[in-house]
Amino acid sequence: MFFEVFVPLIFALVGLMLGSFSNVIVYRGENDIPLLSKSRSFCPSCQHELKWYDNIPLLSFISLKGRCRYCHSPISKRYPLVELIGMAIFLSSYFLYAYVYDGAIGYHYPEEAMAIVDSLATSFVLLFLFDAALIDKKTQTVPTYLLLLIILPLLARGIADLFINPAYWALHLIALALATLLFLGSFLLTKLIYKQEAIGLADVIIAIGLGFAYDVFSFIFFLLVACLSAAIIEIIKLRKQSKGPFAFVPYLFLGVMFMSLAFPMARDWLIGGLGL
Repeated sequence: MFFEVFVPLIFALVGLMLGSFSNVIVYRGENDIPLLSKSRSFCPSCQHELKWYDNIPLLSFISLKGRCRYCHSPISKRYPLVELIGMAIFLSSYFLYAYVYDGAIGYHYPEEAMAIVDSLATSFVLLFLFDAALIDKKTQTVPTYLLLLIILPLLARGIADLFINPAYWALHLIALALATLLFLGSFLLTKLIYKQEAIGLADVIIAIGLGFAYDVFSFIFFLLVACLSAAIIEIIKLRKQSKGPFAFVPYLFLGVMFMSLAFPMARDWLIGGLGL
C-alpha cells in the first residue's frame, strides 16, 4: 500500500507543484521578466498580485471557476494543463523506472540502483525541457537559469550511471562525441561559413548534456525522433507559409520524451543482445 499509493501520491503532488512553478517560468520567460523578480505572481489582465490561496495547483483554478478573483477575467487553460502535465511526467517516470510492472510477479522495484536516479532525472529533465520548449517556440531563446535546470539533472544522471554501471562508459563517450560532432560542429561551421547559426547555442548545450547522460543507443533514438519530427512538421509549415529560423527545442523535447518513456526496454534489449 505504501509504494502503490503513498509514494505515487508524493510524486503526483511534487509534479503538480513543479507544474505550477513551470507556469511562472514560462510566463516570465516569454515576457522577459526576471524569474527572481521581487514581484509576486499577478493576474496578466488586471496586474493584481495574487494571494497564496490563488496559486494552489488545480484547486484554485477549480474554485475560481477559471476566472480571476479580482477582475473576473478568464484564466488561461494553459495553467491547469501545465500543472497536469507536470503530474503526468512525474507519475509516468515513477511507474516506468522506480516501480515497474512485470506480468509475472506484478509491480516491484528493480534491483538496479539506477532505477530511482532515472525516475528523478527523467522527471526533472522532461518538465523543464517542456518549459524551455514553450518559451523557445515564442521567443526563440532559452533563459540561462532554465538551461541550468535541464543540464544539472542530466549531469547527475550521467555521473551516476558511470559509477553504477562503469561498463557503459564507452557507450556514454560515443554518445557525447556524436552529440558534440553533430550539434557543436553544425553550430560552429554554419557560423563560420554562412555567418549565421543553424541552431541555437541552447540546443547545442542540451544535446551535449543528453550525450553525456545517456548511452549511444538512447541518443541515436532521441536524435532520430527529434530530427524526423522537425523535418516533417517544418516541411508541412513551409507549404503553408514561408518561414525563417524555427524553434528546435520543442523537437528536442519530443525526442527526449520518446527516448525516456518509450525506448528503455528496447535499449536494454539492444545492449544485452550485443553483449555490452
